[in-house]
Amino acid sequence: MARPRKRSWLDVGFRLDINALLRAGLKNGTHKVVAYRTQFLSPYNRAHFGIRRIEARLGKKPDDDALYRPKWQRTATFDRYCEKIDRYENVLDTQLLRSLGRIIAMTK
Repeated sequence: MARPRKRSWLDVGFRLDINALLRAGLKNGTHKVVAYRTQFLSPYNRAHFGIRRIEARLGKKPDDDALYRPKWQRTATFDRYCEKIDRYENVLDTQLLRSLGRIIAMTK
């Protein structure tokens, strides 16, 4: 007798791929579908992710700390990206100060 195939889909009136649901964030009965990559990140991790995304878009080199405007990009767009990086860095600075405050309070 042939062994039955393992089903990787549910039959609920239409074919529903379980693996696609897991990739989309529907797991363990939580019924939360993730719409954005940063949706469940903390503000600290979201700030790091945003900075890296902007640096990749601007073509930042790993050995250089400065940002350079790409030749094809308008100055206003580059300035907007720089302001966004500043906002993300403010979030990181705030988190750092909170963490330092906790460490200082623990040592007293």
